[in-house]
Order: sequence, then structure tokens, then C-alpha cells
Amino acid sequence: MKPRPTQKPRPLNLTTFENLANLSNLSNFKNPANLTELDPRLERPPYRPEEVGIGHLHLGLGSFFRAHLAVYSDEILAHDRRWGISATSLHSERLIMQLRRQDGLYIVEDGPGRARIIGSLRETLLARQESARLLARLADPGVQVVTLTVTEKGYLLDEASQKDQAA
Repeated sequence: MKPRPTQKPRPLNLTTFENLANLSNLSNFKNPANLTELDPRLERPPYRPEEVGIGHLHLGLGSFFRAHLAVYSDEILAHDRRWGISATSLHSERLIMQLRRQDGLYIVEDGPGRARIIGSLRETLLARQESARLLARLADPGVQVVTLTVTEKGYLLDEASQKDQAA
């Protein structure tokens, strides 16, 4: 019997995956069982996202948060399921709706040719429409950490003087 030639792994084509700017591709995968239908090279969370508790509230739901803090939290959840995140957007209803359709799951590129599903985002709130839920989450004794992100959009700089006009 002739040995089968080993097949060289094909490069991971991240353009077929969700990126941080367009979160719609995972909408059919709200049921975690359906994640098996995705490319097997796409890393899945080593835990069941639906079994994660919320111990962290984050104000702001932008790309920086999703690419950094939520990724770090995802790594912690592999060992301790208490640190799921409730994240609040102050403005972006579209982003909230996209993430809700995906049960908070999204994909990040995690190095050259690597991508993974992030499952740490367990709840999304739109502050201006869900202020009572936000206040209840702030008062939740299970929430041990409250964080926020202020990026360049949070600074109102005057073009000429470069002074912060919000101060």
C-alpha cells in the first residue's frame, strides 16, 4: 500500500471570517453547537459561553475594548468562569443589536493566520435605552470590577490649539 501524501495545510483566509468592524457573520451561530460548522482552524473558547457568570461591567463597547480587554477576559475564563463581561454602549445601537444576534460572540485575528472566537462578552446594554438594567448591573453583588475605555473619540481637541475643549 502506497503512503498517502501529506496534505499541506492551506493558509487561513481571514477575509472569510468576521472582523472587528463587521460583526454579522456569526449571526447563524448563536447556538454554540453550530460553531462546529465554522472552519476547524478557528479557535473556539475552551468553555461553554452560556455557562459563564458576569463579574465585570465595562462602559464602552468599541473596537479597542473588544480587541484587548475582552480578549484578556476570554483567556481568564478558561480557568475561572466568574469573569464574563456585561458591556454597555453609550451610542451604538447597531453594534449592540449585532452582538445580541451573535450571543456576544465575535472573532478576532490572533496573530498571522490565526483567528479565534471570543466568548467573554455575555451581556450588552444600550445605556440610553436601558438605564434601569445598567443601574441594576452596577448594583449587582456579583459584579466585582467596573472598567471603562476612553479612546481618541473621547477627547474633544481644538484643531488650532490642541487644547481639550471638554475641560
